[in-house]
Amino acid sequence: MQDRFPPAAALRLLAAFLALAAAACGGGSPATPASAVPASPGPSLADATGTWSARASLPTPRSEVASAVLDGKVYVIGGFTASGSNSRVVEAYDPLTDRWESKAPLPEPRDHAMATAFGGRVFVFGGNAGSATRTAFAYDPRSDTWARLADMPFQRSAGGAAVLDDRILVVAGAGESPAVTMVYDLARDRWQRGPALPAPREHLAVVAVGGRVYAIGGRWENDLKSATEVLDSLTAGWRPLAPLPTARGGTGGGAVDGRIYVAGGEAFNPSRTFPQVEVYDPGNDAWSRTPGLPTPRHGLAVQGVGGSLYVIGGGPSAGLSVSPQNEALKTR
Repeated sequence: MQDRFPPAAALRLLAAFLALAAAACGGGSPATPASAVPASPGPSLADATGTWSARASLPTPRSEVASAVLDGKVYVIGGFTASGSNSRVVEAYDPLTDRWESKAPLPEPRDHAMATAFGGRVFVFGGNAGSATRTAFAYDPRSDTWARLADMPFQRSAGGAAVLDDRILVVAGAGESPAVTMVYDLARDRWQRGPALPAPREHLAVVAVGGRVYAIGGRWENDLKSATEVLDSLTAGWRPLAPLPTARGGTGGGAVDGRIYVAGGEAFNPSRTFPQVEVYDPGNDAWSRTPGLPTPRHGLAVQGVGGSLYVIGGGPSAGLSVSPQNEALKTR
């Protein structure tokens, strides 16, 4: 039986019929099933170069440590032990010799403390001793001794410390007035308030590079954060930058060759640790990524020395866990 319409004419008639049917039903195109809609791609990250290697293990496995770099050595300070008790242990790692050395212990045990180096000394602020504290101490490597400093204005733990304009800043964290930046004047052994973050958060990365201080990621009330903010001077306010690609708490950060490396972290519900290592370039306000941590961890020491990033200690599973891992990312 011969077709009543030529193929082309039949197609035109079918199209007209579908258009009329759509108009009768209120117009528009037939809905596409949700399963047929392709997922929107996430942010595309360039890849940064880097190679991981294992280095000498942390002698006393700990998590939720504080850390600082002084004279080319990484100091790992306090934290939790495997038993859940907080620690006074201070150990220093020399990347040139791949060896550890014990230092005078903290005057008081602490976990979640904040540390930085300035003027030939290591400074440790706050942390938990059952609850957040206000105490501050300075370590002198020449005498291997600690000295007590003026107490911070507010109790604080799980924040970060960094140097800006010859002052030490304690940024964010948990405790009293958590969004307020506390500024320490070493010459006067005196504290003052600095610019507050737009919103509180803790377990974040705080890094100084290029004469600025950066606050990156973290969490608040178990809500993971990707905010990245910078403080250019004590007379300016924090300003937003390109956000951290992977929102996470329990992370750490270190500077290598003018770039900031943010490594590791943890989350709950589901409970997990993060392998991601993401790199921020202040010159173009952009993120890239390196190969992930061989051993994902949280509450860890993350510091840059020379052309390498050192990621030390921390917990391999969310919550209380400890690790002796010391892994180095060679970036050049």
